[in-house]
Order: sequence, then structure tokens, then C-alpha cells
Amino acid sequence: MSSKSKKKPRKSFRPTAPPFIDYLKDILRRYPDGGQILKELIQNADDARATEVVFIHDERSYGTESLWTDELGEYQGPALYAYNNASFTDDDWQGIVTAGRSIKRNDPNKVGRFGIGFNSVYHITDVPCVFSSGHLGFMDPQEKIFGERNEDFLWSLDDAEDQEALMTMHDQFQPFRDIVSLVSKQEWSEIVTEDQRFDGTIFRFSLRNKKSDISDNLYDSNRVADLFDSFIADADLSLLFLKNVTSVSLIHINIHGTVNTRLEVKSSVLTDVVLESENELIIESSTRFKTITLSSGKNKETKWLVTTCTMKEGNVENLDSLAKKLSFFPQVDLAFPCGEKRDCSESRLSCFLPLPNNESNKTGLPVYVNACFGLTDNRRQIKWQEEDQKHDEHAVWNELLMKEVLP
Repeated sequence: MSSKSKKKPRKSFRPTAPPFIDYLKDILRRYPDGGQILKELIQNADDARATEVVFIHDERSYGTESLWTDELGEYQGPALYAYNNASFTDDDWQGIVTAGRSIKRNDPNKVGRFGIGFNSVYHITDVPCVFSSGHLGFMDPQEKIFGERNEDFLWSLDDAEDQEALMTMHDQFQPFRDIVSLVSKQEWSEIVTEDQRFDGTIFRFSLRNKKSDISDNLYDSNRVADLFDSFIADADLSLLFLKNVTSVSLIHINIHGTVNTRLEVKSSVLTDVVLESENELIIESSTRFKTITLSSGKNKETKWLVTTCTMKEGNVENLDSLAKKLSFFPQVDLAFPCGEKRDCSESRLSCFLPLPNNESNKTGLPVYVNACFGLTDNRRQIKWQEEDQKHDEHAVWNELLMKEVLP
């Protein structure tokens, strides 16, 4: 065989994805810790058509005798829970473990495809847990508890062996028993053995109390109180433009099990006052009164006049093509506060939930403006056409919304 016919082995040269832990760290570096995490969880609930969301800061620690594996003992301490009254679908179970590939991305009616979404909870916890519809699952991205045996930490309510574990491992599942009882008034045994289904969703985020491969960000009671405070600051705007969620509560449970509601915010629409648009060839719009009620010791009620306006297809060519390409919705909502004088400098932009209270998100108008904006990936700012991103499609879309739909 001639030397020319011998081929030396070629070196591999192809792009590869980073390990999942590195991917998570990168998200946490770019994505802010703080109240935005609660907003992401509210958005996911709104997407799932939930009407009620409850956040619970539970300072109790639970037993460590009857556990699925000893390594889970360190996650039996204080936790943040997020409950909503919608159930997981099969797509949801797939989507929550398919990082970076949002199943909502092509649905213009879904809010949750913006930003990094669920993965922001890793600021708080190393082991997120979820109980919904027919399953209870523990996620272990560090593979320290269950190793790589992925099947080991998803329990199914219609499986006899899993049912027995859910009923007999009292310490392991007591946190869920207690929260299920609080939010749904149902018995654990009834859900697990009779219904074999939980109509709702409970996330449990045990607070990180020591440094891990994911983050050295430690969470204690004060940090959760700060999370709640940052949400309370925007509470009167939080339900203004959501499609489904009409109630959000913040609850604190101390080490003795005493339950205290810090805040409850509710929205209601006066359905008997609806003004339809006259210019029906170009836009669809309606105007109605919306009332936001805050309860935290004393009640505060604000009334808003909210107009929703959607540009019909065929009126703005570039808007139509971008709407299809980006899976965005050509809609702008305006909210005017009634019965109280507010300075124009207070008015803010929202992308279904209020954007951070900084100068770039102020409208300078007497109305609050909401739209399906193209945002930076950390959901902090709206993209605009600047010198270095004149052709960014999200920025072009935002300009069209402001120039064509808003007027």
C-alpha cells in the first residue's frame, strides 16, 4: 500500500454545547436575582391559564428519618413554594427539563417564552421539586443525589410502588402534605390513592444554605423577605395586563407553623362597561374598567381604564411578516389610573408584567403601556434600534408597535 493511500486520523472539529451546570451558571450571571424570579413563576402560571398564584415562605424544617435517599436530608429545611391552580400537561413535564428549548416559543399568546424563565429559580435552590397532575418530581442537575438514574426521582400517582412510597415515607413528603392541605384543603391520601391526580401545581424550592457547583448564592429568611418586598413594590401593577391570573398571595409560615398572609392582590373587571372600537377595518379594540385590590392589614383599591388594541392583518406589511416570524402579537394595551392624580414620570412599560422601575422603562405619558415587546434576554429592557443593532428584528418590531399600533 502506498504511503499516499494511508490517511492519518483527522482531529474532531465541531461545535459542542457546554455542560448543563455551566449553562445554568451563565444564565444566573446574566439573569438578575430578586423579584423577577417571582414574576417568571407568575408568567408561567398565566400561560397555563391559572387564575390563582400563592407564594409561601415556610421556615419549618422537616424530619430526615424516612427519606428516599440520605442525600435528600439537607433539602428538608426552609423553602419557598409557588402554587397555582392549573395542572401540568405532558408538554409541561417535558418542557421543564428541556433547558433552553422553550416549548412556548412559537405561541404568541404565551408570555413565558420571554427571558430565561424557570431556570432563574436556581438562584435560590439546587433541587427544585414539582408536584402536579399525576407526578411528583425532584430535579437534580448536579447529579449528586440520584446520580444519572433519571427515572429515580419522578414518582407517578398511578403506580402502585410509587403510591406506597408517597404514603409511607412521611418525612420525605411531609412538606408537600402540609402545603397541599394549606392551598387546596385536600387530604394527601385522597389525592395519592383515590384521585391519583393533583389539580394544581406546587413548586418547592429548598433554600440553598451552603455553596454548591451551581451557585455560591446563599438564601436565608431575610433574602426571601427581600424577594417578597420587591414584588410588593409593584403589586398594584402586577395584575394589570395579565390574561388569566386574577389573584396573587404572599404567605409566611414561621418555625412553629403559624400562617400569616403578608399580601393579597386581586383584580376584577367591570364587564358591564365595555367600549368597542369604531375603526374596525384597521384595529380591534375594547375599553373596560379594571379594579386592583391590595390587602395587607389595610385594603387599598385602585381603578383603571384599560384599552386593548390589536392591529388587523394586512394594514402594516412589515408588522405582519415579523409577527409571523417572531411569533409575536401586534397588540398594545394602555391603562389610565382613575380617581387619583399620578405624575407622568410614574408611568411605566410592561411586557405583561411591569418591567423594572428604571428610566429606560418610563413612558413619560399619562398612561401605562403594555405590549408583546421584544426584550433583552434577561427581561430587563426593551430592545430599540441603535447604531449597532439597526437590523435586530426585535428592535424593528418594537419601533413598529410604537409608531403604528400605539397611535
